[in-house]
Amino acid sequence: CGGDSTSPTGLPAETIDQTPQPQPDIETGQRKVLMFKDIEQEEEGGGKQFCSICLEEYEDDHEIMRLNKCEHIFHRFCIDSWLARHWSCPNCRRSVDLNS
Repeated sequence: CGGDSTSPTGLPAETIDQTPQPQPDIETGQRKVLMFKDIEQEEEGGGKQFCSICLEEYEDDHEIMRLNKCEHIFHRFCIDSWLARHWSCPNCRRSVDLNS
C-alpha cells in the first residue's frame, strides 16, 4: 500500500502497549463459578431465568458466575467477556474489583 515493504503495518507498538488487555480467568474472591443446577433453587421466583448479557435462558449444565458484591449471576463466558471491557456489573453497575 505505498509504503516500505519491510516495515510492519498496523498500530504503533506504544498504542498496543497502552491498550487494556482482557483479565485472565483467575479467581479473586470477587467472582464465584457455579453450575446453574446448583443454584437454581436459591434464585427467587419460579419463572425462567436468563443471562442479562446474552439473553439466553440458563440451562442446568451452564457454568454460571456470581459476582460477590451484588450477587448477580451470568453465564461465565458472558461475564468474562463483559469484565474484559467494563469494571462494573451489567445489571446494577456496581464496581467489580478484579484485583482484590
